[in-house]
Amino acid sequence: MIKNSGIRSALGMLLLLTAGILQSHAQATLTISDFEIMPGESKTVTIDMTNSVPIRAFQVQVVFPTGVSMASRPTVVAERQGSYEDEFGELVDCIKTLGYNKLEDGSYMITVNADDAVPFSGTEGAVVSFKVKAAADAALGMTSITLQDMELVYEDGVTYVRPESTVCQVKVYHIHTPGDDGVCTACGEALHLVINDNELECPDFEAEYETYATVTYNRELKNYSYGFITLPFVPDEESRKNFKFYSLSSVSEDVVTFLETENLKANTPYLYGLREGATVTNSITGGLTVISTEAETVSVGTWEFVGALKNGSVDCTSDANDNYIFNPLQQTLHRVTKNLTVYPYTAYIRNRVVSVPTSYAKMRVFINSPQGIKEISRDDVQGLSQGVFDLQGRTVSNPVKGQIYIKNGQKSINY
Repeated sequence: MIKNSGIRSALGMLLLLTAGILQSHAQATLTISDFEIMPGESKTVTIDMTNSVPIRAFQVQVVFPTGVSMASRPTVVAERQGSYEDEFGELVDCIKTLGYNKLEDGSYMITVNADDAVPFSGTEGAVVSFKVKAAADAALGMTSITLQDMELVYEDGVTYVRPESTVCQVKVYHIHTPGDDGVCTACGEALHLVINDNELECPDFEAEYETYATVTYNRELKNYSYGFITLPFVPDEESRKNFKFYSLSSVSEDVVTFLETENLKANTPYLYGLREGATVTNSITGGLTVISTEAETVSVGTWEFVGALKNGSVDCTSDANDNYIFNPLQQTLHRVTKNLTVYPYTAYIRNRVVSVPTSYAKMRVFINSPQGIKEISRDDVQGLSQGVFDLQGRTVSNPVKGQIYIKNGQKSINY
């Protein structure tokens, strides 16, 4: 009884020691990085090893999804082969041998053995490479390759670790080929473009395709009633239920008048505002759209309403024109005397013939709609959200003494 008890104690201690070794190196594992592939395409991938100690040998079963398969013999990556100097100072090549076997379910069991002198050192990196191929009729979307039944043997040839299975996410995709209707001729998907605009920093407009079946533009009218806009598409009927659009009509003395219009065009500047009872306040949608990066300029005498689809700037100190931007809080046009920053999907007004000495610092804006002509700076300023804003229209919670802010649509100095 004592003897047997001693054996059991020794076995128990051995198991504890072994468990401690395995637990300390449990991070040793094999993975394949996520990748994308097109139907009919072949791509080289690698099995990467993460290990804190040298690995002498390992095995792994690679399970492929339907439509994706191994397309070349797996090999040990060249950088993982090595050499060493023997006792005579001769350089001896060490070849890591690889074997593989295709199983009945279409998966592959890969085994790799290293020379005793040059194991897989304790680093991260690729150890095995091979090609995968997506079938010509492979289903589009996300699928996965699984590495399972892994076993990594340490340098002593005895200790090993069996990590959990790992999964490589594979995205099977194709490049859309839009037809004249904005629908992909390969998959029948209606191509949709979403243009996001925070009004502060906008990237240059770069469309992936020329034709889209649908387009959405996002910009919310916050704290004000009107704004300038230039869209690379024609707003659809649903958008017109929520927004009004006005084209430049006339300019006289210090007054600019816009005319409400339903005959909208792409790449053309408009003054726009929300309708009463609008259900959407932050997006304008369009139907079939052929994209252009060139905006139109609308002329009325010597005045021009300039649309913008790209970032830009105008040095007004050297520019021969009078340039005006729309102040959304005061609902008026303000003359820019230094630098005018132009954002995509906006517009500004300029006078090609500077009228000396009549160069107004601020111009009033009127709209001519079926309800009559009105000055928006007076009629709509009362509808502004209550609060304090800086000169860029951003809400200010703690106004700084001596700074200029917008209160109830008017400039004022905080005392």
